Amino acid sequence: MKRANAGKFMLMVLCAVACAEPPTSQVPQRPATSEPQGSPTPLQARIAQSVADRAARGLPVPKLSSDFRSAQGSSLSELRGKKYGPGEGYAYTARTELRYSGPADAGLDRWPELTLTSEQSERLGVTSVALRERYIAQREARSPGFWQRYELGLEPRTYTISESRRVTYPASPSLPASPALAEVADVTSSRTASGDLVFGFSVNIPSIQEERTFGIEDVEDMTLSFEADWGIDLRLPVAGQLSSPEPMAEGSTYSATSTMEGRNYTGAQYAAVGLPAEDGNEAYFRWVTQGCVQFSGIIDSDKHCAGPNVYRHSDFVTPFGPGEDVPLPSVDLAILDYGVAGIDLVVNSSVGSDQITADWLVLGAASGSGSLSYSSPSSPAQLSSVRAIDGPGRALFSVDGLLYHFTRFSVSPRLRFWVDLEIPIPLAPDITWEDSWSISLGTYDLSDFIDHDFIDSHGASVGLHHNPEYTGATRLTMEVEVVNVAPTASLAVTGGENLNIQGVPTIVGRTGDIFAFAGSAHDPGRDGLTLSWDWSDGPPAPDESALYPITGPTGPNDATDRRAHAFESACLYDVTFKAVDDDAASGEDHVSILITQTGQRARQDGYWQQQLGRNGAQLSQDVVACYVAIVGRVSAVFSEARAAANADDAFTVLNLRQNSGSELEKLDREIMVAWLNFASGAVGYSQMVDTNGDGTADTPFNQVMQAAESVRLDPAAPAAALRFQTQLVHQVSVHM
Repeated sequence: MKRANAGKFMLMVLCAVACAEPPTSQVPQRPATSEPQGSPTPLQARIAQSVADRAARGLPVPKLSSDFRSAQGSSLSELRGKKYGPGEGYAYTARTELRYSGPADAGLDRWPELTLTSEQSERLGVTSVALRERYIAQREARSPGFWQRYELGLEPRTYTISESRRVTYPASPSLPASPALAEVADVTSSRTASGDLVFGFSVNIPSIQEERTFGIEDVEDMTLSFEADWGIDLRLPVAGQLSSPEPMAEGSTYSATSTMEGRNYTGAQYAAVGLPAEDGNEAYFRWVTQGCVQFSGIIDSDKHCAGPNVYRHSDFVTPFGPGEDVPLPSVDLAILDYGVAGIDLVVNSSVGSDQITADWLVLGAASGSGSLSYSSPSSPAQLSSVRAIDGPGRALFSVDGLLYHFTRFSVSPRLRFWVDLEIPIPLAPDITWEDSWSISLGTYDLSDFIDHDFIDSHGASVGLHHNPEYTGATRLTMEVEVVNVAPTASLAVTGGENLNIQGVPTIVGRTGDIFAFAGSAHDPGRDGLTLSWDWSDGPPAPDESALYPITGPTGPNDATDRRAHAFESACLYDVTFKAVDDDAASGEDHVSILITQTGQRARQDGYWQQQLGRNGAQLSQDVVACYVAIVGRVSAVFSEARAAANADDAFTVLNLRQNSGSELEKLDREIMVAWLNFASGAVGYSQMVDTNGDGTADTPFNQVMQAAESVRLDPAAPAAALRFQTQLVHQVSVHM
């Protein structure tokens, strides 16, 4: 840590600890000790030794107390000495207190004044004055009368250092979560299919026979009669359309759409689908009728009959939707006109439609089913939740079971019998017979005559099959491409030290360490998976593999493969976990593992020159190449600022004859030696090393190296700074 930063840090710790100090009565009083009980942790041992050394030199010392707590033992060395199985480990907490009765215990006349720089004040949001005021107020609040007993700068202080650690040995690593599937995958285009369909029916209404006789006393009788066979024909052409994203990606869910639009057919179009042309009319009435009149009495006549066939029609675009009416033709015509009497026919209709419904189904490389409701020509119906299950392939969409719904469907024919006679009536000479009568022939709900699914008593639904002669399309179909999606693969590793080295996530371990690997793969489709591992330590490639077949009819396939592996040689390894589906699509994940040698002692530049120069080398070229590769990974100097991509380049860095060369080159040599010692296992990446030659490890190795390389990479670094780092790194290498 740089001195300036260390000062800021200690100032903040000082304030935090002092402000939180409990009253004197709450702190256990323990005598000063020269050695901790069993030296539970290295830090506690170092603090105890420092206090003991000061006391031995006759210097003032604080009171020292320490505490170590663990369910597995009384000291860290005891915990480390035990054997632990997979998933097991140890945990501890430690607390050390240094109690100063005043600044004299620290060899000071007064405590340093609590002050902040302007930059610190801005960052912390408090001025030096406010900081002191808070300190004074906090201590007084915790111990009333505190400042009556002590003067600021001479007060007692207690420093507390807490430690905790939990160590768990590798077991089966936790698996990374499978990636969530998007509800709708991106598509490059859409596919549309369309087709015309014709709803409708032809029905014959029961024949009607009506007769009415009107008599006037014994003067005259008039008989009116009516017979009819009649029917109605309705054809309702529509244009249907299906639209879906294409291609669809397996494992994703899509929503297709379908629309219906009313059409107005020509006679030729009707004939093309097997229906009578009827001049292209969508609806028509046919009546085969006969009306008769006969008089007897003062007027005798034969029976006079007339029977014109009635044909009424209408031409329109098929309507549907809330409040829509089907414009059936109207009828109002004279069947019989005998001059003094006659028969007229009037037909009123009430026909409306609110929707078209259908069923949909998707088969093949996708699946889905449901119902559709076309509420109006402007409202698409949704085929929701179409899941693509297996690509490459084709999905067959089908819309079937179409029904045209009527909210009301009634026809009310009515006969109007009329008489235009003037016959004297003796009992009432002022009344003349000039009258007419309407006779209802009944109201017919046409749903009574259609083979249909009822909606209610005044409505029906008709399908395409109700046209007996119809030979046109009865469903909408469409094929959509489904593409394969490569599986995903992700791996997790337990074991070693998980670090970020030069911006690259790297796991650091030693030869012989056992690592636990877990690979998870997800294929969104209906595919079997082959999961494989390549340890990157030589042939074969891959080293291990296993087949995981699909277990369900639609997918997805989620598979997990677990392996344990130890690396026997120090080197850089790019471990690859790969998942390959039935269609040869694949996904993979990688992890970088740096393995150093185990148990080697540190060597100096002469030894490493010999190994790199191959003249009398004890190490094989493969081992040397791996060591150089490790240096390239951990160092910010090699090969970024100084070539060291191979053994020859590294030899050039070390080969300074008679110790000649610039200060920069000398520092490069020491950095190279230190990293080679790391690769050979003489020191761990985060291991504490001795930087001042006092025999006590005080700084993590990687921090020493990072500081040295930072100076080395500074183009403005003076020669003195380079020499200092050269000596420091050399000192560390000597005392590894």
